[in-house]
Amino acid sequence: MPLTCLLISFLLATGVSTALRVSSNSLAVGMFVGAVISLIYIKFSGKKSTTNLAVILAMIILGVSLGIWRSSAFQHDYEHRPLDMYAGQELEVSGVVVETPRLSGLSERSSMVVLGEKVVVVLPDDMPYGAVTYGDEFRGRATIELPERFVSPGGVDFDYPSYLRAQGIKYIVTFESGSVVSSHRGAILVERLYDFRNLLIGKIKMLLPEPEAGLLSGIILGDKSGLDKALKDALTRVGLIHIAVLSGSNIIIIALFVRWLCRLLPLRIQTIVTVSSIWLFIIMSGAEPPATRAGLLITIVLLGTAVFRRVDINRALLTIAAIMIWLSPFSLLWNVSFQLSFLATLGLVYVTPIVSSFIKLPKKVNKFSLQEIIAATIATQLTVLPIILYTSGTLSLVSVIANLLVVFVIPPLMLIGFVATIIGFMSSTIALPFTILSEYIAGYIVWVVRVLDAVPYSSVIVQIKSPMWVMIIYLVFFAFVIWWNYKQASKRLSQTV
Repeated sequence: MPLTCLLISFLLATGVSTALRVSSNSLAVGMFVGAVISLIYIKFSGKKSTTNLAVILAMIILGVSLGIWRSSAFQHDYEHRPLDMYAGQELEVSGVVVETPRLSGLSERSSMVVLGEKVVVVLPDDMPYGAVTYGDEFRGRATIELPERFVSPGGVDFDYPSYLRAQGIKYIVTFESGSVVSSHRGAILVERLYDFRNLLIGKIKMLLPEPEAGLLSGIILGDKSGLDKALKDALTRVGLIHIAVLSGSNIIIIALFVRWLCRLLPLRIQTIVTVSSIWLFIIMSGAEPPATRAGLLITIVLLGTAVFRRVDINRALLTIAAIMIWLSPFSLLWNVSFQLSFLATLGLVYVTPIVSSFIKLPKKVNKFSLQEIIAATIATQLTVLPIILYTSGTLSLVSVIANLLVVFVIPPLMLIGFVATIIGFMSSTIALPFTILSEYIAGYIVWVVRVLDAVPYSSVIVQIKSPMWVMIIYLVFFAFVIWWNYKQASKRLSQTV
């Protein structure tokens, strides 16, 4: 209980202080010292009557102080803006690329470190895709710009500066021309992982036609650069764009596969190999929030299993959220990927039982846990819906059907597609059966997307314009979830008594 109070108070304090732009290190330090002194006094005072309540209060104060301090430190770093004086000017700019460039619309984008500052980089239009990669030093004529809010095609006012701020980015650097002047300036391990990722993507494109190759690259490696705009838009409208992003389910499938390969090894060796493998894969895919969250959760579960400890899922989720928010406090409010990832997990864990109680399938139909799959799909879709309506303004009326139609084929496609790609490096002929299967399964997903997208009114414009309404909806939603779970727990307790 005290640890839970610490984590919740830290997350709440971080969210409030970042929203209100509270920057007070002295307040945070004062509260921190007070909480620590209180805990020391409680420990050695020997008074048992009020110990539990006093510890909880001290942990809440400690959590609040840590949240304010971390948010203040992050804001202080952001206020250091050495490139402001060059904004709007065309200059000779040189920097080291710190992530694999990806296509965004018609341009190729990446992140680069310029004079110690991480910036968004728009590479020259005439630069061949793949000519610049992680660890390259790129130099050329560029304009340094400050990010600005904009209105999306769906009519949503997008706070782009705060979105970039969550990633520690303050500037956009648009290159008119330039070239790579040196390579291998990044971490060797990350560079090798990115090289391997590019090899896998290249081999997939050799084995499969488009758009199946682009879809498979997205499902296995989270690379959306191979998806054409029409298919990407269709995936968004039918509520399936998440399958082209490396998500928690992908990481779980990888962990289970690696664990199965190591099943004959001692438990602790299995754990080391599995944890190492999933983190290497997460780094290779770009360490997006959904994959990172899943990696942390799987790591906690596997380490707990290795030392024969039962893992409390509530505390594990809070711990993971606290770790990720500590690293990037602004992600709590302005990183949509982080929000969707955690909300989907909360929906899966806490809302699925509620939805399942309203779905009763005959035993003959429910042979393959169909009821649980339907409930989990509806639960996650309901939980993330307010954020989707706020950020995109598009309500997909076929998303539940679309997810139910493809959820069964994603795991086999990942496994068969990966096997086909690996064998393809040795022999395309030997890989042919796996390649054909991968093409047919990926083709089935593309067919589902196009058929559902062609349905009249498959998606409609429904926009939540105010973040206040999003907060109110979630307060009511999770108040109901807490009430329902409390009611069910009380019912189980009364039955046992």
